[in-house]
Amino acid sequence: MPEAGVRNDPLIKDIAYTYQLYENQTKIDCCGTLDLSLTLPADTEVLIFERTASHIIDPDLNKVRYFCRSVYEMTTSLSKPNIYWGTCFRIRAILKDGSSEWSQKYTVNDFIDKEDLSILINSSDVDDIVADEVSMQIENKILHISTPEIINLSIYDLFGKQLFNETIHHEISIPLYNAGSQVIIVTYSTSEITKTKKILVQ
Repeated sequence: MPEAGVRNDPLIKDIAYTYQLYENQTKIDCCGTLDLSLTLPADTEVLIFERTASHIIDPDLNKVRYFCRSVYEMTTSLSKPNIYWGTCFRIRAILKDGSSEWSQKYTVNDFIDKEDLSILINSSDVDDIVADEVSMQIENKILHISTPEIINLSIYDLFGKQLFNETIHHEISIPLYNAGSQVIIVTYSTSEITKTKKILVQ
Protein backbone atom coordinates (compact mmCIF):
# COMPACT_ATOMS: atom_id res chain seq x y z
CA MET A 1 0.00 0.00 0.00
CA PRO A 2 1.25 3.55 -0.69
CA GLU A 3 2.62 5.52 2.21
CA ALA A 4 0.65 8.71 2.68
CA GLY A 5 1.51 11.36 5.20
CA VAL A 6 0.56 10.95 8.82
CA ARG A 7 2.90 13.60 10.11
CA ASN A 8 2.62 15.45 13.39
CA ASP A 9 -0.99 14.43 13.79
CA PRO A 10 -2.12 14.90 17.41
CA LEU A 11 -4.56 11.95 17.33
CA ILE A 12 -3.68 9.54 14.49
CA LYS A 13 -0.40 7.62 14.53
CA ASP A 14 -0.88 5.45 11.46
CA ILE A 15 -3.38 4.88 8.64
CA ALA A 16 -3.86 1.80 6.45
CA TYR A 17 -6.44 1.24 3.71
CA THR A 18 -6.89 -2.32 2.45
CA TYR A 19 -9.03 -2.30 -0.67
CA GLN A 20 -10.14 -4.15 -3.78
CA LEU A 21 -11.01 -2.87 -7.23
CA TYR A 22 -14.08 -4.49 -8.75
CA GLU A 23 -16.43 -3.99 -11.67
CA ASN A 24 -19.68 -2.23 -10.84
CA GLN A 25 -21.93 -2.50 -13.90
CA THR A 26 -19.80 -0.79 -16.59
CA LYS A 27 -17.44 1.01 -14.20
CA ILE A 28 -14.55 0.14 -11.91
CA ASP A 29 -15.18 0.83 -8.23
CA CYS A 30 -13.12 0.47 -5.07
CA CYS A 31 -14.13 -0.43 -1.52
CA GLY A 32 -12.04 -1.40 1.47
CA THR A 33 -11.33 -1.23 5.18
CA LEU A 34 -9.78 1.83 6.79
CA ASP A 35 -7.64 1.06 9.85
CA LEU A 36 -6.48 3.84 12.17
CA SER A 37 -3.90 3.58 14.92
CA LEU A 38 -4.70 6.28 17.48
CA THR A 39 -2.91 8.26 20.17
CA LEU A 40 -5.80 9.86 22.02
CA PRO A 41 -5.37 12.03 25.12
CA ALA A 42 -5.75 10.08 28.36
CA ASP A 43 -8.80 12.11 29.35
CA THR A 44 -10.72 11.37 26.15
CA GLU A 45 -14.37 10.68 26.93
CA VAL A 46 -15.80 10.27 23.40
CA LEU A 47 -14.23 9.56 20.03
CA ILE A 48 -16.03 10.71 16.86
CA PHE A 49 -15.15 9.46 13.38
CA GLU A 50 -16.37 11.82 10.66
CA ARG A 51 -16.47 11.19 6.91
CA THR A 52 -17.84 12.67 3.72
CA ALA A 53 -19.67 11.05 0.86
CA SER A 54 -17.50 8.90 -1.40
CA HIS A 55 -16.22 9.09 -4.99
CA ILE A 56 -14.86 12.63 -4.60
CA ILE A 57 -12.12 12.80 -7.22
CA ASP A 58 -9.92 15.68 -6.09
CA PRO A 59 -11.28 17.03 -2.82
CA ASP A 60 -10.38 20.36 -1.28
CA LEU A 61 -10.03 19.24 2.32
CA ASN A 62 -10.76 22.76 3.54
CA LYS A 63 -14.18 22.79 1.86
CA VAL A 64 -15.62 19.26 2.17
CA ARG A 65 -18.45 18.65 4.63
CA TYR A 66 -18.53 15.70 7.02
CA PHE A 67 -22.13 14.54 7.06
CA CYS A 68 -21.61 11.04 8.52
CA ARG A 69 -20.49 10.72 12.14
CA SER A 70 -19.88 7.61 14.29
CA VAL A 71 -19.30 7.73 18.04
CA TYR A 72 -16.94 5.42 19.96
CA GLU A 73 -15.50 5.04 23.41
CA MET A 74 -11.82 5.58 24.18
CA THR A 75 -9.66 3.24 22.04
CA THR A 76 -6.20 2.93 20.52
CA SER A 77 -7.37 1.56 17.17
CA LEU A 78 -10.33 1.95 14.86
CA SER A 79 -11.37 -0.20 11.90
CA LYS A 80 -13.98 1.09 9.42
CA PRO A 81 -15.16 -1.37 6.73
CA ASN A 82 -17.03 -0.51 3.53
CA ILE A 83 -15.16 2.72 2.88
CA TYR A 84 -15.21 3.68 -0.80
CA TRP A 85 -12.56 5.60 -2.71
CA GLY A 86 -12.93 9.35 -2.69
CA THR A 87 -13.99 9.47 0.98
CA CYS A 88 -12.54 12.19 3.21
CA PHE A 89 -12.29 11.67 6.95
CA ARG A 90 -11.03 12.97 10.27
CA ILE A 91 -11.49 12.17 13.97
CA ARG A 92 -12.40 14.26 16.97
CA ALA A 93 -11.63 13.56 20.61
CA ILE A 94 -14.02 15.10 23.14
CA LEU A 95 -12.27 15.43 26.49
CA LYS A 96 -13.82 15.12 29.93
CA ASP A 97 -13.75 18.89 30.43
CA GLY A 98 -15.90 19.32 27.29
CA SER A 99 -13.13 20.61 25.04
CA SER A 100 -12.25 18.95 21.72
CA GLU A 101 -9.13 18.00 19.81
CA TRP A 102 -9.18 17.32 16.06
CA SER A 103 -7.00 15.21 13.83
CA GLN A 104 -5.78 16.41 10.49
CA LYS A 105 -8.06 15.91 7.46
CA TYR A 106 -7.41 13.03 5.05
CA THR A 107 -8.70 11.54 1.83
CA VAL A 108 -8.73 7.79 1.17
CA ASN A 109 -7.38 8.57 -2.30
CA ASP A 110 -3.94 9.25 -0.79
CA PHE A 111 -3.80 5.64 0.41
CA ILE A 112 -4.62 4.07 -2.95
CA ASP A 113 -1.94 3.06 -5.43
CA LYS A 114 -1.52 5.79 -8.06
CA GLU A 115 -2.17 3.41 -10.94
CA ASP A 116 -5.31 2.07 -9.26
CA LEU A 117 -6.54 5.60 -8.54
CA SER A 118 -5.98 6.57 -12.16
CA ILE A 119 -8.09 3.58 -13.26
CA LEU A 120 -10.88 4.65 -10.90
CA ILE A 121 -10.90 8.26 -12.04
CA ASN A 122 -10.77 7.37 -15.73
CA SER A 123 -13.60 4.86 -15.25
CA SER A 124 -15.80 7.37 -13.47
CA ASP A 125 -18.16 9.69 -15.31
CA VAL A 126 -19.50 11.06 -12.04
CA ASP A 127 -18.83 14.75 -11.47
CA ASP A 128 -16.68 16.06 -8.65
CA ILE A 129 -19.55 17.29 -6.50
CA VAL A 130 -17.55 19.68 -4.34
CA ALA A 131 -15.81 21.56 -7.13
CA ASP A 132 -17.42 24.96 -6.51
CA GLU A 133 -19.12 27.01 -3.81
CA VAL A 134 -22.34 24.99 -4.03
CA SER A 135 -21.42 21.88 -2.04
CA MET A 136 -23.30 18.64 -2.79
CA GLN A 137 -22.79 15.35 -0.99
CA ILE A 138 -24.84 12.16 -0.93
CA GLU A 139 -25.03 9.88 2.08
CA ASN A 140 -27.51 7.01 2.43
CA LYS A 141 -29.52 8.25 -0.57
CA ILE A 142 -29.92 11.73 0.90
CA LEU A 143 -28.50 14.70 -1.01
CA HIS A 144 -27.03 17.37 1.29
CA ILE A 145 -26.61 20.77 -0.34
CA SER A 146 -24.97 23.89 1.05
CA THR A 147 -24.99 27.13 -0.92
CA PRO A 148 -23.81 30.63 0.06
CA GLU A 149 -26.34 32.25 -2.31
CA ILE A 150 -29.89 31.76 -3.57
CA ILE A 151 -30.12 29.13 -6.34
CA ASN A 152 -32.91 27.56 -8.36
CA LEU A 153 -32.44 23.81 -7.99
CA SER A 154 -33.93 20.98 -10.05
CA ILE A 155 -33.25 17.25 -9.69
CA TYR A 156 -34.23 14.47 -12.11
CA ASP A 157 -33.42 10.81 -12.43
CA LEU A 158 -32.23 9.35 -15.75
CA PHE A 159 -35.81 8.47 -16.70
CA GLY A 160 -36.86 12.12 -16.55
CA LYS A 161 -38.75 11.89 -13.26
CA GLN A 162 -38.59 15.16 -11.36
CA LEU A 163 -37.42 14.62 -7.78
CA PHE A 164 -37.08 18.25 -6.65
CA ASN A 165 -37.67 21.76 -8.03
CA GLU A 166 -37.40 24.72 -5.65
CA THR A 167 -35.43 27.85 -4.85
CA ILE A 168 -33.09 27.25 -1.92
CA HIS A 169 -30.58 29.09 0.26
CA HIS A 170 -28.07 27.90 2.87
CA GLU A 171 -28.35 24.15 3.66
CA ILE A 172 -30.95 21.54 2.76
CA SER A 173 -31.21 17.72 2.77
CA ILE A 174 -33.20 16.05 0.00
CA PRO A 175 -34.18 12.34 0.15
CA LEU A 176 -33.62 10.46 -3.12
CA TYR A 177 -35.43 7.22 -2.28
CA ASN A 178 -37.82 7.70 -5.22
CA ALA A 179 -35.05 7.98 -7.79
CA GLY A 180 -35.51 5.37 -10.50
CA SER A 181 -31.82 5.30 -11.45
CA GLN A 182 -28.45 5.13 -9.70
CA VAL A 183 -27.44 8.46 -11.24
CA ILE A 184 -29.33 11.75 -10.87
CA ILE A 185 -29.13 14.96 -12.88
CA VAL A 186 -28.82 18.11 -10.76
CA THR A 187 -29.26 21.52 -12.37
CA TYR A 188 -28.91 24.77 -10.48
CA SER A 189 -28.78 28.38 -11.56
CA THR A 190 -28.06 31.81 -10.15
CA SER A 191 -28.53 35.21 -11.76
CA GLU A 192 -25.25 34.65 -13.59
CA ILE A 193 -24.68 30.94 -14.31
CA THR A 194 -26.41 27.62 -14.83
CA LYS A 195 -24.67 24.32 -14.04
CA THR A 196 -25.68 20.71 -14.54
CA LYS A 197 -24.07 17.81 -12.67
CA LYS A 198 -24.45 14.06 -12.97
CA ILE A 199 -24.13 12.45 -9.54
CA LEU A 200 -24.02 8.85 -8.36
CA VAL A 201 -26.63 8.09 -5.69
CA GLN A 202 -25.01 6.46 -2.63
